[in-house]
Amino acid sequence: MKRRLSFIALSALGIAAASHADLYSVVLDSYGAGKRQLVSANSQFGWDFSSGTEQFYNVRALEHNWVDTISGEEYVTHCVEIYQGVTLDESYDFTGTLIADVPQTGGSWPGVMGIERAILVQDLYANYASASNGAVIDTGIDPGLDIDDYGAAFQLMLWEITHENFSATSATDIAQQITFELGAIQANADLGVQAVLEDMFATLNDGVFDSAELEGWADPFAQDQTRLIPAPGVMVALGLALPMSGRRRRRT
Repeated sequence: MKRRLSFIALSALGIAAASHADLYSVVLDSYGAGKRQLVSANSQFGWDFSSGTEQFYNVRALEHNWVDTISGEEYVTHCVEIYQGVTLDESYDFTGTLIADVPQTGGSWPGVMGIERAILVQDLYANYASASNGAVIDTGIDPGLDIDDYGAAFQLMLWEITHENFSATSATDIAQQITFELGAIQANADLGVQAVLEDMFATLNDGVFDSAELEGWADPFAQDQTRLIPAPGVMVALGLALPMSGRRRRRT
C-alpha cells in the first residue's frame, strides 16, 4: 500500500534531509550501472518546444562510485549537473547540502532544483534505488531489461527533473510535463531505457509521492551529485551482515 505524505511533510524532508554541511573528500573509483545515451541539452528551450534540429551527444548516463580518501567509506551518487564533469581516479572535495540546494551553478542554468523538484527526486530514489546504498535496482518491469537500462534511465530522469524548463510549479504538475521528446532535455534512448523511463513517468504521476532521505554534494569545480542516505536500521543490518534486498516498486 502506498503511503500518503502531506505537502508539509514532503517539504520538511526536502529541506531537512541534509541539514549539515559535511565535507566529503573522495576519489571517483568507478562507474556503476548505466550506459551512454544520446542526449540534447538546450537551456533556451521550454519544456514543450523542439526545433527539430537538436544536436545529440553520446553522454555517460552512469552511477558514480566513490571512496572516501580518509575513512575508505564507499558512496554511490548520481550526477545532477549535466554541463560539469568528474574524472575517474581523481579526488574531489564535495560539501554536503540540502537536496533542494543542488545543482549549484553560480547563477547559470539550471540553478538549484528547489523543493518541488526535490519531491520528485525523492520519489524516484524511493522507488528505484536500494535502501542500503542508493544504487539503482531492477524492479522487475521486464525480464529482458538489465541493470544498465535502469541505471541509464535513472540518470536521464534525474537530468529531466532538475534541468527541464517546466512551466509548472508544483511537483504534481511538473511530473505531468516530463517528456524526452521535447524541451531543454531530450534523449534518443535505447529501447530498454525507454521502457524504464515510461515506468518511472507512470510512478511519478500515480498521485502519491514517496519519501527518501537524500543529500546533495556540491563542488564549484565539478559535477554536483545526489545521494541517498541509508536509513540507520539498514546500516545496522549491514554491519551485522544480514541479507538485504532492494526496495520493491510501490505500484501494484
